[in-house]
Amino acid sequence: MTDKKTPEHPTQDQAASTERGAGGTTRRRLIKTAVVAAPVMLTVASRPALAGSKCTLSGMMSGNMSGPEEICEGCTPGYWRQQQHFGSWTSPYSPTDPKTLWTDVFPAFPGMPADLTLIDALCLKGGNYNALARHATAALLNGAYNRANPGGLNFGYTDQDIIDLYTADYLTDVEGLKNAFAQLNERFCPLGNDPGDGGGTGPGCTKTTGKPTY
Repeated sequence: MTDKKTPEHPTQDQAASTERGAGGTTRRRLIKTAVVAAPVMLTVASRPALAGSKCTLSGMMSGNMSGPEEICEGCTPGYWRQQQHFGSWTSPYSPTDPKTLWTDVFPAFPGMPADLTLIDALCLKGGNYNALARHATAALLNGAYNRANPGGLNFGYTDQDIIDLYTADYLTDVEGLKNAFAQLNERFCPLGNDPGDGGGTGPGCTKTTGKPTY
């Protein structure tokens, strides 16, 4: 694996300066305004594992204006599946041989092949469980980076939080869980270029590009 680079983490003053520039447009998404969440996400956000700081789903939906502004961060499946970003993967998860199997981390979802790996999951195309697998994996890696590098990625959760949430809801609320993970992942990514979601693209996608979606 490549050497991990310590990301430049913006200060509040830097974030404010960025917000004032470019006609007030900023890439950093501050949670100063309340987040309007779909009803299917309310149950997810109420889970004990997702209660806490302003960068949790419950914190974002509450629109809590007290205290200093906080920059919430997360990187999408498109970031984590690129080979040049494999150095940001945190132990015990690996995108290269030996690759981490999906079932070493999460329970199997309906119809998935037994040999699915985490890097495979990031490359899946389409919606339903495919979309959930992409975003659950990205959320897992965001949480792991947050755990291992305090202050390096203000994600709000650890990898274990994401595992617990997936395990609790993956058979009962696929769309709601996917939307919750997507909202967390699709915030400002301070670790490098993030092309966004969209399964099956990127140099890291070598195994699943020829597989049918399921």
